[in-house]
Amino acid sequence: MICYIQECIRLHYDAEAQLLHYAWCGDLTSGKALRPALEVIAQLAPQLQIRQCLLDTRSLPPISIEDQFWILHSWLPRVCLPTIDCVAVIVGERDYNLMVIESILRAGRRFIRFDVQLFSDLDAAFDWVVNGHEEATGRLMAEWLNPTVVYKDVDELLAKALPL
Repeated sequence: MICYIQECIRLHYDAEAQLLHYAWCGDLTSGKALRPALEVIAQLAPQLQIRQCLLDTRSLPPISIEDQFWILHSWLPRVCLPTIDCVAVIVGERDYNLMVIESILRAGRRFIRFDVQLFSDLDAAFDWVVNGHEEATGRLMAEWLNPTVVYKDVDELLAKALPL
């Protein structure tokens, strides 16, 4: 698994599972930080031909109205790819963001051609994405907690992840 860490995001890519696991960390209090962070997914998902995605939104601050509009009309159409089978969204205790995420999913259903489930914890999300295969869940969780390779640049990650 390959890890990419930027000041406000942490990302893991597992080629075997074609899984992109994305979590927010650090300071994302403004739209200036949220949109570039989401653009990383828009850049990586088609190039890596992602089949499964985990989006951990527990540390995400409240999503502004402007960012909601941008996500729905600009970002979502670009990341809802035909290769994607399922997306697990891990939501936190912020009722506001849960309502926002549910609203975006409802309004964006014309783009979404894959299964989407909301979870409150990482273990359950991993378990759902790998169809209950305990070995795969354990391996992915271990790699998430203790990454072996970390990149600070998306292009470096792509160079390593994509075959020549």
